Amino acid sequence: MTFLAQRYIRLCFLYLFTILSGSWAQENVLNQDDVVLVDSIGNNKICFHRNTAGVDSLHPLIINRIKLSVRSINKIIQVKGVEFRVVVFPERTIPRTGMSGAAPNKEHIYILLNPSHPLLAKSIAEELVATIAHEYHHTLRYRTVGYGSNLFEAMVSEGLADHFCLEVTGEVPPWSTPMSEESLLFWRTKAEKEWFNPQYDHLGWFIGLNSEIPRGTGYELGFRIVKDYLEEHPQERASTLYAVRADNFLTDRQK
Repeated sequence: MTFLAQRYIRLCFLYLFTILSGSWAQENVLNQDDVVLVDSIGNNKICFHRNTAGVDSLHPLIINRIKLSVRSINKIIQVKGVEFRVVVFPERTIPRTGMSGAAPNKEHIYILLNPSHPLLAKSIAEELVATIAHEYHHTLRYRTVGYGSNLFEAMVSEGLADHFCLEVTGEVPPWSTPMSEESLLFWRTKAEKEWFNPQYDHLGWFIGLNSEIPRGTGYELGFRIVKDYLEEHPQERASTLYAVRADNFLTDRQK
């Protein structure tokens, strides 16, 4: 696969994660209570929205992968009080996979599906565990210090979620492949000038919308910020840092 193709795939993921996390409440496109409980694992619920027509045949696979995700995460940290909600929502799925995830609060993880996508079953089988790991770390942040209100805090939250995905699956998620060192240094210098601005351009930094900033820059910088911290604190893991304030990830130079 060429570098450009890899980058395109990664940016598709980044676009969906940012849009879903940042605009869910404003769009209010789903009736979040119109769900049916279909299974559970511990005190975690697996629910399907009533509009899941078209993916009925995939229900057993989806349930299987959700349970596998919970078991995999439980080896590191307990999954508690989460309701997984499966919904057909083609407009908010990743074009390459026909699937995406979102965690808009501390207790819900949404799995969004496009039933007409030819690779949907493959995507669920191969990528749902990584998606849920990323989203679960966000729920842990929501329960403690929160996602964040400025650029630096958002980068740390996303970087931690991706490192937690790496911790759970053993692989860097496809949406977090770092950019070149030269580009990384250039955009980090730019970012440092507005890290603590509560009016930062979230869509610009994370998906490049109406901006000169390359798509995914916020995710890539966040991944590196957390990576640098973990290298200096080898006893720590993303799973032990979910309640740590973002300012702990600042170097002396940046404070």
